[in-house]
Amino acid sequence: MKENPFLEVARSAVVIRRDQIFKDGNHRTSTLLCFEYLRMASFVLEAHPLLIYSILSIVGEIRFERSVLILQRMLQKRSYKVAEDLPSVEYLQQKACEAKELPVWATQVYQAESIFTDVKIPLIERRAFARWLKRYDRLLFRSWRIIRTRAGTARDWIAR
Repeated sequence: MKENPFLEVARSAVVIRRDQIFKDGNHRTSTLLCFEYLRMASFVLEAHPLLIYSILSIVGEIRFERSVLILQRMLQKRSYKVAEDLPSVEYLQQKACEAKELPVWATQVYQAESIFTDVKIPLIERRAFARWLKRYDRLLFRSWRIIRTRAGTARDWIAR
């Protein structure tokens, strides 16, 4: 690893996601790559894979450099250095199990998005749903916020 493993990991993950190197599973592969590479650099990443997955989902909507910067900052913010031993293999196995669930989580995020953008549902009910989601399912709310903020449609929702 070079001096800044976060930049290297972020670039690699974004390239895999952007170039669609594999036939299937590019998002999940990029997500797990972040955990494995940081583990090799003696860091523990304390983020749910859905947050990384959400950042990687917006790669096509924003410039490459911006995508790398967003991912790099999130990785730095949610990682800590391990002094002696590398994180265990069980840690990576747990993250791999969580990554298998990512398509289900992504479906939930996009279902929430459809509720937020459905003009047939009164605005007051959409706001109530946003508050409920923020209170009771923070992971899903943060993932939705990452995806929609970068696309430019959720700025009004986040302020509330």
